[in-house]
Parts: sequence; C-alpha cells; structure tokens
Amino acid sequence: MRLYGGRRLRRAIERRVAEGRELRDAIVFDVDPANRYCRVKIQGSDTYVKAWYPENWESTPQYLKPGNAVRIAHPGGNKARIEVVGHGFLLPTAVPGGTGSPTPAAPAMRS
Repeated sequence: MRLYGGRRLRRAIERRVAEGRELRDAIVFDVDPANRYCRVKIQGSDTYVKAWYPENWESTPQYLKPGNAVRIAHPGGNKARIEVVGHGFLLPTAVPGGTGSPTPAAPAMRS
C-alpha cells in the first residue's frame, strides 16, 4: 500500500506545530505557589488569565511577583495551557482620552 507521503506530510505538520511557540508579555496580578500558577493580565487586554509555571522550578522565581512583567507562551500550539517562560518587557499602556496631561504654556519672556 502506497501512502504517497500523506503520513509523512501530516507528521511534519504536527511536528512544526508542536515546536512553535506563541510568546506574549503579561503583568503578574497574583501568585498561587501551592498550585503553581499565577494570574496574569496580557498587555493590551483587560482580562486576566491563568498561567502555569513549570513544576521543575524548586521555588517561585524572583521575578514572579505581583506587578512585574513576565513572558508567557502557548506551548505546542495548545491554546488551553499558558505557561510562564521568563522575564518580560513592560510596555506602556495607552491612556484613554489622549496622550497624557496637557503641557502648561510657557511664561511670556520680558525684554
């Protein structure tokens, strides 16, 4: 029976999906060390998600504190499980209603 590469192609695609990781930055809201997860807020979003940190870490990492930025990943293309993979970058968030407070006018110069 000839498969004409169908099985090989399907396995190659599955392997590429398993190797791929979608990385995002998030801000830690709270940490639950007993269950090895933390709630994070993905930057640019208003919802909190549960992100697991690996069980092979002996203790909670130094950077895993509320208010710090972490990098999260969806390993293997699995959108149901989100994991903390390391430090993240804190990006400034947009302020609703403008770019910030208005700058005061400069005083008039006297000659």
